[in-house]
Amino acid sequence: MSNVKYCAMSQDVFSARKWKAEDLYLDNQVFSVVVSPVSRKGNAAQYHLALLKDGKVLTYGEWNQTMRTNTRAAYLDKLMHSLLEIAETKCNRGDEFSAGINFGVPGEKPDEVKLEELPLRIVLFCKDCYAMDEQDEEHLRLQLRIEFLDWLDQVFHDVVKETRLTAEEKNYQAMIGASMLPHEKAGNTLDVPMTLVSIACLIVSIFLREWFIPQIMAIFVAGCTAFRSAQHKNYVCTVICAAVAFAGVGISIMAYREMKEALKGASEALQSQMQNRN
Repeated sequence: MSNVKYCAMSQDVFSARKWKAEDLYLDNQVFSVVVSPVSRKGNAAQYHLALLKDGKVLTYGEWNQTMRTNTRAAYLDKLMHSLLEIAETKCNRGDEFSAGINFGVPGEKPDEVKLEELPLRIVLFCKDCYAMDEQDEEHLRLQLRIEFLDWLDQVFHDVVKETRLTAEEKNYQAMIGASMLPHEKAGNTLDVPMTLVSIACLIVSIFLREWFIPQIMAIFVAGCTAFRSAQHKNYVCTVICAAVAFAGVGISIMAYREMKEALKGASEALQSQMQNRN
């Protein structure tokens, strides 16, 4: 917060009544925004910006109540950088030009203000800058206005983004909790029936191993059931299904070797027949 500076103001100056405010409509709410024309004294100039609701200057926290401190600080740095960049590029600068930003506070000047309590009452001041024609002065003011309004809109709607993200996170957590996390209640699970199905598939695969389908079904059903049984802390079914899955792999390897030997025998017999014919 060392880069944030303050200036004490009377209540009348702080409330920006000297300048005409414009309405700002956001999500069925009406606010008031002030971006003043230039105020000059010699080669010094000031631009006043303010955000109000019913004549009261709003604080950063009132504008967005859900934002994290780090995010709030980043948004504030972005605004200050953008306003200073406009001043530095658009002002009629002298050799010793400098620009800075103060945040207005009513009453005495504080040593520091919490970010969420920071009034959105800004004074952009420039030193050693010379007067410009009316059109250029208005163009500079309009650029400050556009930047300020755009920043207000981004900060305001960051509430909606964070709320939506929170809802999505809760939905994902509910989905994960329902499908992936361990379940303490195992009474209504299908662990035992699915274990019996995997055993049945394994038995069928012993007699029909040359088809490969029964043992593949046994491996798949047993593997899934072992995983779910472990989540349900049904360790008997877990061990049985793991054994069924390994047995299914063994039967598959055996069936592959038998098929390979059968094909080899058939190939040799075919070659022998062809040689006898010749």
